[in-house]
Amino acid sequence: MKAEITKNYSCPMHINVTSNKPGKCTQCGMDLSLSPKEKRKVVVMNALPAR
Repeated sequence: MKAEITKNYSCPMHINVTSNKPGKCTQCGMDLSLSPKEKRKVVVMNALPAR
């Protein structure tokens, strides 16, 4: 069984505005970017040896 991979995006100015897909902040219109937690996941996954 394969786990579903989801990513969380958030507004850099309004951390309470989040989404599971890229888009725009509903409060200020800025682009949503990968949340800090998601950025750490990318770093860790890139550091793991390939299987």
